Amino acid sequence: MVDFMSVFVWTVFILSLIGNILALSLMPHYKEANKYNAYIKLLFSQFVMDLIFAITTFVCRINVIAVSGYLSYFLHFFKDDGLSYEFYDACVCFYIITVYANLSFTTTNVVSRYLCVTNIIDFTHKHFVIGILLTIMFPIGWTTVYFFAFDRTIPRNFVYLENLKANDIDPEFNINSFGVGVEFFRLTSMVLILGYVVYISINCLIIFIAYRKLSIYLKEMTGHLSTETRKMNNEFMRIFIIQGIAPLFCSGIPLFIYILSIFTDAAWKKDGGTYVLISVGMTPFINSFLFLIILSKNRALFKRRLRRIGIDIDSRVVTLTT
Repeated sequence: MVDFMSVFVWTVFILSLIGNILALSLMPHYKEANKYNAYIKLLFSQFVMDLIFAITTFVCRINVIAVSGYLSYFLHFFKDDGLSYEFYDACVCFYIITVYANLSFTTTNVVSRYLCVTNIIDFTHKHFVIGILLTIMFPIGWTTVYFFAFDRTIPRNFVYLENLKANDIDPEFNINSFGVGVEFFRLTSMVLILGYVVYISINCLIIFIAYRKLSIYLKEMTGHLSTETRKMNNEFMRIFIIQGIAPLFCSGIPLFIYILSIFTDAAWKKDGGTYVLISVGMTPFINSFLFLIILSKNRALFKRRLRRIGIDIDSRVVTLTT
């Protein structure tokens, strides 16, 4: 029988790799005076982060199971391998760090674009380093709480034991299926879970404010910008607004529904956390393909590459040339 969820995860992973590698391959075309400015370095750092995120969400793919008032986290590919508690905990926490940092990079890029275009600051390599540090410091600090929040007193095969009590035979779990768990209704757990909702909301709000301010500025400066500059700024604006909305649809709304399902004891509560994390894993390929498709400069570069191998593309037809 075809495991459609695994097919979906593989597809997203492959698209994420392709999209971000292609995006990074365009970096040499964004040099100015034969060197990269600080903003371009920051812009393309997001695709490096997206690659790390895509690989992490695939290799450390997590199943989240809600049962008997606990949330149990299982590494999909390694749950039966007898990994030590500390290593298992560290893998789960590293996964969570990449989830937070991935969203932070989008926000940092939008704010940096606003600061560069409006000339509020002279964006230098010092600002590039500060931007990277600020982007990753909070996710690392916040996830440290996760590391110590997991309850070591519950059996690591807790889900299997609870399934036995309920006479619920789940082929995904056996006596050796180890994970880490946390009691859902503890204050720490609620702060961590609801904290992510707040984190998404704050980042989306920052993106919206920066987008709004940049939009007003560009309208005021329309007569002072070249046609090409206006075009590129408008294309970046479209990318940023979609990137601001995407986290809400990919993680914020599914997570909110999942939390409600736990409080209301709805059927989706047992496996809903797994679906939320799989949905979050879509952001790397969304970010890269937005960059590749929306910017006309990138489309022109890829048309040129395709012509070199005998494929000619225009707006209406694809032809093979010899």
